[in-house]
Amino acid sequence: MSGFEIVRAQRSQARLRLGLTAPSGGGKTWSGLLLAKGIVEALLSAGLPGTIEGKIGLIDTERKSAQLYSHLVPFDTIEMEAPYTVDRYLGALRQFEKAGYLVVIIDQVTHAWSGVGGILEVAEKMSKGQGQNTFNAWATATPEYQRFVDGLLASPCHLICTMRQKTKWEMTERQNASGRMTKTPTRIGMAPEMRQGFEYEFTTLLGLSVEGNVASNLKDRSGVFGEIGNVVGKLDESWGRRLAAWLTTGAVLEEDPDLGPPQERMDAVVQMAIKRIRAAETGPDLARVFEACYREVRRFRAEIEVGLVEAALLAVKAIYDEKKATFPDLQTVYSQSAAAVAAARAAEKAAAKPAPEGAQGLVAKEAVRRHGPDLLSPTIEPPAMPEPPPDFSAAGMDNDLPWED
Repeated sequence: MSGFEIVRAQRSQARLRLGLTAPSGGGKTWSGLLLAKGIVEALLSAGLPGTIEGKIGLIDTERKSAQLYSHLVPFDTIEMEAPYTVDRYLGALRQFEKAGYLVVIIDQVTHAWSGVGGILEVAEKMSKGQGQNTFNAWATATPEYQRFVDGLLASPCHLICTMRQKTKWEMTERQNASGRMTKTPTRIGMAPEMRQGFEYEFTTLLGLSVEGNVASNLKDRSGVFGEIGNVVGKLDESWGRRLAAWLTTGAVLEEDPDLGPPQERMDAVVQMAIKRIRAAETGPDLARVFEACYREVRRFRAEIEVGLVEAALLAVKAIYDEKKATFPDLQTVYSQSAAAVAAARAAEKAAAKPAPEGAQGLVAKEAVRRHGPDLLSPTIEPPAMPEPPPDFSAAGMDNDLPWED
């Protein structure tokens, strides 16, 4: 016996592994958020429970720059500063996994390679600090890199990873405002700033240009973005919806890997819920976020003792009350909104109520009740008068009057 089994190949659902590479200013974060928004909206339309709240997470290594795009879609962040070690990257990703996030954007993975505490620095320290040569140093750094890749691929979340791109300047000929052709320096993107071959780990890899943030297909197993080298255009929610349709085609995936005991997962949900509530900037945002967080915690009643879940709910409610107190006019706004809703409903009710009929209307209704609807029907023609005889004379009618006898 060989110990091997031959099985029929079958298309199954997939978890997204998408890479976005571009020079600085190429629109990696913006595009990643719009793709994530389209994916989540499509899955919610297909029956995914909950709302878009708590579905998109972002690991931010760019000093909170992603928060500039908070108007695009509700998303939550974990801010990561140096050192950019593999353990810290995977720890942040696992925090989102435990809290039940659907799509995680890692912005950027380049720091895990060339940033402070990254894999290149690990190799350099090994070669200098212990007197090893470069070859022996990579005997330590390569397993660290592989651990990073394996951690990404094993995640139950849909992943969008952004990468910086090496650039060079070239003189290109362009038409200026006056119509003359002139040569101007143009920044050209080259290979991603990651270990060679890292791009093979992605299902889809798209390159973004600095001018217009236009995407090009560098690699795509999904077929969503067309042929290799195809210029896709600007990325938006519609591309995310197309990806969601491809991801959910085929046999259902196996259950997600063990993310830890329920208590640990609930603690992660509560921690992210508190962060989201404290980040709310308006009263309506606060109400929406609190409702979503409350529902997420309540789901653990089927796995954890009710008393522990209630204690977690009380903790979330306390943070909500604390945040609500920072909006002194919130109660006034809510009361005004309630009054406006009541006035609108009263107006609708008044418009729907029939106007008083008056005496003439009551007489007409009674006539119809007694004699039937045809009595007042405007479509009934009056009976035709008989034609007078041929020798009829109106003048001779006077002789037939009774007082003429």
